[in-house]
Amino acid sequence: IRVTSPNWSMDNFECIPIGPRTIEAEEYYETSGVDTVISEDGEQFIASIGEGKYANYRLILRSAGTYNLGLKVSCPRTNGTIRVEDGNGNILARYQLPKTSEIGNKERKWYEVNKYVKLNEGVNTIKVFAESYSWDIEKLVFSHKTPAIIEGQDISDTNTAIVENGMVTFK
Repeated sequence: IRVTSPNWSMDNFECIPIGPRTIEAEEYYETSGVDTVISEDGEQFIASIGEGKYANYRLILRSAGTYNLGLKVSCPRTNGTIRVEDGNGNILARYQLPKTSEIGNKERKWYEVNKYVKLNEGVNTIKVFAESYSWDIEKLVFSHKTPAIIEGQDISDTNTAIVENGMVTFK
């Protein structure tokens, strides 16, 4: 719902969250020192990302907001650290990765780590940077953290909406 009138209200409505958007790890537009490999089951992923290496991705969003950024990763060495930055170098999130499998083990143990990040409307550059060596990444999954606003009861941004007597007024 987009409100353009300064004093508008309604009784009941429902927000439908934007579904998750997946970017496969090999769909980067720029990298420094990363290798794409194919797993035993035919899936591509970026393997053994070394300290100081990165992959950049572009994500186009229809609206600014807080998004859950899930990373499907495997960490075959000691604990790893991923830093996610925006296109200006601002840190959006850090992920601490526990060791999940052994070096040389063909069967990687994948898991998803999640953090909330604030993203802008339009084109966003997402840099996935290795702060510590070494981990693998299969995909990035973005989903919008939409507040559930049903029957005018729950609201998370009181700067733009006011709840009074079960009515939501946008100002």
